[in-house]
Amino acid sequence: MVTQHAAGEVVAAQLRQVRPAVLQALDQGRAVDLMQRIADSSGITRLGHFFILLELLAACDDYQLLSGATNVQLADEHNVDRTNRAVDYIFAHYARELPLEEVADYLGMKPTYFSRVFKQA
Repeated sequence: MVTQHAAGEVVAAQLRQVRPAVLQALDQGRAVDLMQRIADSSGITRLGHFFILLELLAACDDYQLLSGATNVQLADEHNVDRTNRAVDYIFAHYARELPLEEVADYLGMKPTYFSRVFKQA
């Protein structure tokens, strides 16, 4: 039976061998093989295979972000613009009764959504 220490040394040796390959494009077959090894192993060996897979993925230039700050930043900028327009409208009409619905309508928003955006700002 292979001890955890010996298994860890085997994985470390594999990791050292992978480093030169990291400079090449991600080999899909290698990734599939690593995922199978991860599924079939346990303990430190599993963790080692996972790190090797992460290193291969990190070297890959062909990827697509599933989530990113850019979309959030654009949404935030849009909401800041709306909030600034709302504040300008409120200051321009502060001398009279100004219902929420009127400000929301000015911005082309539903009152409940405007209220949520304004509170978040």
